[in-house]
Amino acid sequence: MNIVDDSIRLLVFLLPGFVAMKVVAYKSDVKQQSQHETLIDALLYSVIVYMILGALGLEADLTRPSAILAAFAVADLVGIVTGEAKNREWIAGLLTSDRFGISTHDKIFYSKGAEKIFGKWHVLGLKSGKEVFGIIRNIDTNTNEMLLEDARWLVDGHLAGEPSWLYLPPGTEIEYVRAIDKS
Repeated sequence: MNIVDDSIRLLVFLLPGFVAMKVVAYKSDVKQQSQHETLIDALLYSVIVYMILGALGLEADLTRPSAILAAFAVADLVGIVTGEAKNREWIAGLLTSDRFGISTHDKIFYSKGAEKIFGKWHVLGLKSGKEVFGIIRNIDTNTNEMLLEDARWLVDGHLAGEPSWLYLPPGTEIEYVRAIDKS
């Protein structure tokens, strides 16, 4: 048993996992991981790649260039599918029916709720008692960070000031959001 040969075989075995991880990193935001977590993820992705190769009846002999090329191709596909799943882009296609409404669940919110929220006029009530009227352009539902276009403060039920962009920083305490049909 030669430790150099075994190490090279292990690296070749893990390479498809690292390729899949890199594709996932290009498709979605990936949190910073320790070396141990990265190695475990590469191992899991590699096992998935070789399981797919086996299910397709392709050889997984790591000494043959054709097998290594097939493993890299499957690793790219695994990375693309995993990246899409992490982005939840595929959920938007599934939830395009009108029977779905806005959900409080963040992942579903962006798939269907975005068309009901973004670009429409709203009144936002803050916990401080202030109200603001404007068009929501971007929102982070985890932190309540928000960007409003043509925003104006409501004072005693009347619009005050000139329309402008308004940024609500993370941690803004929002009590309610009401849609306004400005037809």
